[in-house]
Amino acid sequence: MTKLFNPEDSWVPSGQVNVISRSEVEKCIGSTAESLQLLSGGQANTNIRIGNDQVLRLYRRDASVAGKELSLIRKHWKALVVPEVIGSGDGFLWMKYVNHSPLEDQAEVGEALGKALAEIHSHTYETAGFIGTDLKIEEPMENFVTDMWDYLCSFMDMPPKSSLPSSLLDEVIEFFDSKIEGLQEVAGSPVLLHGDFKVSNLHGTDQGKPLVLDWEFAYAGSALMDIGQLFRWPISSAFEQVFQKAYQISRGRLADRWKYWAGVLDLINLAGMLYKSTPESQMALDITAKIKTTLQAG
Repeated sequence: MTKLFNPEDSWVPSGQVNVISRSEVEKCIGSTAESLQLLSGGQANTNIRIGNDQVLRLYRRDASVAGKELSLIRKHWKALVVPEVIGSGDGFLWMKYVNHSPLEDQAEVGEALGKALAEIHSHTYETAGFIGTDLKIEEPMENFVTDMWDYLCSFMDMPPKSSLPSSLLDEVIEFFDSKIEGLQEVAGSPVLLHGDFKVSNLHGTDQGKPLVLDWEFAYAGSALMDIGQLFRWPISSAFEQVFQKAYQISRGRLADRWKYWAGVLDLINLAGMLYKSTPESQMALDITAKIKTTLQAG
């Protein structure tokens, strides 16, 4: 079997934490003689495996996000798996480790992810926006598509970076501008978004349901944003077809040409990632190539 393609596995994010402080761990969980192992993570958080069966998640950028992620993990999900929480506190979650494996690019995985994402998106909102610990809208958006447009345009006012050349940014902005009317028609009503529904946060389990990690970026907006992240990199047609069927059977709504429009919205994420990347890094090269592919699709 072939794993779901994910070039992001080879990226090294700038600011990656590579040193574990045992004293910092013990401030959260108490004294422990267990081994400590750094898991995937970046500037936003640090994940540390404690022994064989526990994980400590430290929130580096915004300690308050821990409460939001805790609320989401404690929801009674049926089509997906989340870690069991042992304890929590200011800026950390202490959870049980879930044994998992890479997802394969096959129809049954597409079906499982279609069901899981439809369940997440079944939680609807009257308006798009950023959610708080109670999962209610804390900072509403006036209009999801135009707010995304404003975010994209904000890069023009930031200090220039060679990782996101002005010429490429101009192309992205012009392209997105030409798609706003179409996006308004297909965006749909605001739903709960995982916010980082990419392959590296999705894993297989022995329960036959996907393990979904890293909910810190969750907010309310167009379902196409999560779908764009899942389909960012090439996936087989068998996976895509079964995903679509499972998502729709599970009451998820998809517009015509949903994959295309999801790719257009994903330009927002790609531009942000490219701006933060190191020039000429594999991360920058892969994202630049993906952006250009999307632009060429017209």
